[in-house]
Amino acid sequence: MNWVDIVQGIGSLATAIALFYVARSTAHAKKAAEAADPICDVGVVRPRGVTQNGTNIDAISLTLKVLPPGIYFLDPKDKGDDMLTGVSPGGLRPIFRNIDYCAELTFRDGSSALWCRSRIGQLAAVDGGGAVA
Repeated sequence: MNWVDIVQGIGSLATAIALFYVARSTAHAKKAAEAADPICDVGVVRPRGVTQNGTNIDAISLTLKVLPPGIYFLDPKDKGDDMLTGVSPGGLRPIFRNIDYCAELTFRDGSSALWCRSRIGQLAAVDGGGAVA
């Protein structure tokens, strides 16, 4: 056994751990979506961005009146009149290292509280004046 074999073994182990983490996170997200109530006044905002190979990522800015629990894909061409496309959890592929694909969401929950989820995934309550609490 040489150093190359050892390094390859460590790399394989690290990959297996990362895949386990992604699978576990996806399962957690699916359970949370299934247990959730619909949300209202969903604002979706994403500025223009660029992929790692230089392709443009279109901006998104729209409001949806009611969004039932689920996992969705939003096409930048949607204007909010059409329902978002439902995506099965198995069809999701996380995009790592490019926040330009992420959108900021604002929404009201079942008790009319206003929330904001940032592009990096932080959830915060929003006070009545529109400022993040």
